[in-house]
Amino acid sequence: MSATARKIFYGWYIIAASALGICFGHVGTTIYAFSVFTLPLAHAFGWSRGGISFGMTLAHTTATLTAPLMGILIDRKGVRNPTLISTILFGGMLCLFYFLDRDIWLFYGGMVLLAGLGCGTTSVNYVRLLVSWFERKKGLALALGVSGAGLGALILPPLVSWIIARGGWRDAFLVLGLINLFLVAPVIYFVVRNNPADVNSYPDGVLPLEHGEPAQPAAAHSATPYPAPAYPAADSHSKTFRQCLRNATFWKLAVATVLLGLALNGTVSQIVPLLVDRGVARQSAGNLASLLGLAVIVARLGTGYLLDRFHAPFVAAALLICPAAGFLSLAVAPSETVAALTLISFGIGLGLEFDALGYFCVQYFGHAALGRIYASLFALFSIAGAAGSYFAGYSYDVFSSYTALLLCGAAATFVAVIFTAVLGEYPRAREIKASEPRAA
Repeated sequence: MSATARKIFYGWYIIAASALGICFGHVGTTIYAFSVFTLPLAHAFGWSRGGISFGMTLAHTTATLTAPLMGILIDRKGVRNPTLISTILFGGMLCLFYFLDRDIWLFYGGMVLLAGLGCGTTSVNYVRLLVSWFERKKGLALALGVSGAGLGALILPPLVSWIIARGGWRDAFLVLGLINLFLVAPVIYFVVRNNPADVNSYPDGVLPLEHGEPAQPAAAHSATPYPAPAYPAADSHSKTFRQCLRNATFWKLAVATVLLGLALNGTVSQIVPLLVDRGVARQSAGNLASLLGLAVIVARLGTGYLLDRFHAPFVAAALLICPAAGFLSLAVAPSETVAALTLISFGIGLGLEFDALGYFCVQYFGHAALGRIYASLFALFSIAGAAGSYFAGYSYDVFSSYTALLLCGAAATFVAVIFTAVLGEYPRAREIKASEPRAA
């Protein structure tokens, strides 16, 4: 069926599949849901919080090492097959956690395998997929698709808490694994396609015009899975990966990403124990943590709208002030109400991070090496989150409180605000200004 005759653009199904995959993949499960397992594992095996957090550090480090490799693979081979295989392996590893015993080194090995085999379930794959289907509405597409992380933060902590309360932590791991095997993997197999050409369509479902004549379908005669979009001017600023490494904007993004990974990702890995430390009843902490997911979803939808209409660095910098203030508030005035507001502010920051990062990569660097560029920044976010996860647990073991963690998080986020605000104009905007005739 042609793009003009299709009533519903197939890209919307791609968005839904992406949201589902991110929800139950590495981000939803390892980042948002895993903190619920911290106290049950500590109680079952006598492990310290720092020891359990080190498992998270290993997972994030493994994700860091594998993300650039996955970026290269999907740039060359497409997203669908690597994502499908990785989802199956990820689900299988979660099921094997059912057999975890007292040997903490077995836990560490499992976390390494979980992140390594599940590297194709991260937002690296899905962001690359979404920007191949959308050009004019990529901000909205990224917001909707990557909101799967917010959905995971919304439903997984209370779901895991409920399963643990009734069947134990082993059953919770098993259920998460089966969801990936029997829900997410079939959706990827039957729904996901690499680009619009696979269904005889165009980016955004809009028939482009070239010099007044209808263009050929995107990628119709291309041997590569990710051709340039059907809007030639939109990608005239594309940079190679090596060019990006010599670009100041890339390193500004890198610094901001590392700081946010340390602050947000590290703190979220300890969110349930942190809430208990700040005065929230243990039985309420898992449910209250769902506020984080709700805020992520709302923030991503709002961010997508704003990114398409205003200068993205200013939008991002303004929104990042919220989690910075949240860190500071929870450090100096701990209470259940402040904890709830802080979770909402964290959700705003996390909802912005992956959405804006993918948007920045396209706007500043183009499509040519997008997989590798985004994967590299995601890797930096992951390794910073790995360090943050370990120090979050270790700081509690040392100080018997999370106050120091929260103060450091506030400082790191405020610095990230500055680096984001000074990213500068998009290359395309500079090209347009340079081409305009100057007044005599």
